[in-house]
Amino acid sequence: MREQYRQTVASNANAVRLLDYAFEQPILNIRMAEQHLGCAYVTAASAIELLVQSNILREATGKKRNRMFRFAALLDLFQQQIPSPNVVDAP
Repeated sequence: MREQYRQTVASNANAVRLLDYAFEQPILNIRMAEQHLGCAYVTAASAIELLVQSNILREATGKKRNRMFRFAALLDLFQQQIPSPNVVDAP
């Protein structure tokens, strides 16, 4: 999964670094990206925007400010692993 996504954004070094960070921190905002990348806010926002356009990250708040982004494909893998609370194991 990681390599497939890395190839998608390989032309942008900041997006690649941010993608690697998203595997560790699947919910993030632009300030977190800015801090992790050690770059300007606009640069971090551009890297996030590339990941959004590539369908890797999704904006989760629906807001214009203080937006949060989620790495849906990774988070969905964890949700698939959690059994429903209504499921009872047979003896």
